[in-house]
Amino acid sequence: MLHKDGRWKALDHEGRQIGRMARNRTLPQGMVITRASVQGIFIRWADDEEDEERKRMLRSETWEVVVPRLFPSRESNPTMDRLRTGCAG
Repeated sequence: MLHKDGRWKALDHEGRQIGRMARNRTLPQGMVITRASVQGIFIRWADDEEDEERKRMLRSETWEVVVPRLFPSRESNPTMDRLRTGCAG
């Protein structure tokens, strides 16, 4: 996962973008995504969309949605790590 241009982007092992998260997706302060995998994939159909305005804006009749499984952890911060463990230096 890479945070760039205000959005989280899912990258494969070669660094190619394979997906992205919603713009409003954020992580709690001090957390980073250390690993991600595909939890599932489902197919959406334009005919299932009830909002006619949104339906007109769709660019495809069907599309796949990847559901990620994210593994967040605390961002490593040497100063905070020392404070948490009680080590002075």
